[in-house]
Amino acid sequence: MENQQLNDKHLRSAYSRWIYDPEDWARKVLGLKIITAQQSDYFRQLGLMVRAKHYKSENIPLTTELEKYAIKSGISIRAGKGRGKDTAGAVTILWLLDCWPQVKIPCVAPGEKQLKTVVWAECNKWLWNMSGDGSYTCVVRNQYIVRGEYIRRKAAEGTLGFAFQKTAVAKRDEDVEEKTMSGFHEKVMCILVTEADGVDDQILMALESTLTSPVNFMVLLYNPTRRTGLAFRSQDDPKESRNWVRLHWDDSPNEIVSPEYIQKKKEQYGEDSNYYRVYVAGEFPQAQSDAILSWDKIQAAVNREVQYLKYPTILSVDPSGDGKDDQMICIRQGPKVLLFKKASNPRGEDNGGDEILSLVQEHNVWEVIILKNGVGIGLYRYLKARLPRVRGFYEQEPSSKPEEYINRRAELWHKAEEIFKEGFISIPDDADFMFELNEAKWIPERRKRQVIDKKTMKKNLKYSPGRADSFIASLIRSLDFLTPDEDPDYNKIDRKNFHTKEFRGRPKGWMGA
Repeated sequence: MENQQLNDKHLRSAYSRWIYDPEDWARKVLGLKIITAQQSDYFRQLGLMVRAKHYKSENIPLTTELEKYAIKSGISIRAGKGRGKDTAGAVTILWLLDCWPQVKIPCVAPGEKQLKTVVWAECNKWLWNMSGDGSYTCVVRNQYIVRGEYIRRKAAEGTLGFAFQKTAVAKRDEDVEEKTMSGFHEKVMCILVTEADGVDDQILMALESTLTSPVNFMVLLYNPTRRTGLAFRSQDDPKESRNWVRLHWDDSPNEIVSPEYIQKKKEQYGEDSNYYRVYVAGEFPQAQSDAILSWDKIQAAVNREVQYLKYPTILSVDPSGDGKDDQMICIRQGPKVLLFKKASNPRGEDNGGDEILSLVQEHNVWEVIILKNGVGIGLYRYLKARLPRVRGFYEQEPSSKPEEYINRRAELWHKAEEIFKEGFISIPDDADFMFELNEAKWIPERRKRQVIDKKTMKKNLKYSPGRADSFIASLIRSLDFLTPDEDPDYNKIDRKNFHTKEFRGRPKGWMGA
């Protein structure tokens, strides 16, 4: 392969091995010192797959073992957080570019942010990694060009390979989407998909359909957050899983995940919780038929790309109840939840009001919404005297639709159910918030919708669901709410049936004002 010292026979011999041995290449060329047993197993099977497909393309006889790899669509890795998926993906990209000059590597993720801040950042990290003595560990770091949307080796004879970004944005027209994803053709091609279970199924299927040349395959890397889609079927479906090399990076302690961390998460969330299953053990979540918001719907909303800048910012507060729980603050702008913040001093004379006043100024908040339960009434009065727009309500107050909901809290949870179902909301990657959302359940009560009470949720969670409650409180204002100043026709609109272009296609009337 092309290298500054290509004439060196030992180097040529090494590269003749490395084209099928990504782990040895990572150690000798990239300078990786720590490779976990799970990563090592992946690199071994990646090398076998490339060897098998290459041998088949050159009509070289295959062993029984290689015949199995030659027909696979690719490798599917489900894993908990912190198991080294990002490093495995970066090594895959850099190894292929160095050892296979003609390779094409489409890198796919649910959004642009994941590609730039995870995949590209990880590649840069290892290209310019330094050892303890201050020397660079990668011996070919100067042979790569890393730009905003592509990575390639420096131009040399026979070197045309490159990796490039492809954001997976689902379109309603499947034909359009398939055309968008078509055109990925090369004799040697690896489609690397990070956060694969967050990529729309029609996109993954369109990508899989492009694997038409001899040495073509996919690598799916993901936390197993949902029980639907190609990523799930590649591991669990009796028929479809046959087309994939299936790897599971579980909660076994290794060189980068300590036994103490695993034990801490067991105690914090419970070994049977979906959080532990997905983010620690690398297992698919358990389906909860009585949950208001299914785990996969919650996961689909994480960092979803939405249009939100034109909407006013709402700050909502779940007060500290009897004074023992945390006081949680949610800041939302239209369909995007910006952040959660735990109040630093909710038990002072101002009930944490001065901190909220600072946040109002910092984030240009248009309206503050307070749950007036418990100590919330004091906070409400404090802010009402100092801000032009403060709205308060009690969770147990009558619903605007008393024939359907037992109280306001149930009505707002149903609103949350609808916006998650329709895909209108974007939430931060906050595990506690997601866990709280998934804990809420409907219970039968006088033939009306009723949510399990906060006390029960707190008992199950082992802490108060303040993030979820502060978010639910914010839904008093609809996602597409516009202020009178921003909407000249505000007073002419039937607010119950109003829907903007960004939210076109949903049922009218369910969001309210």
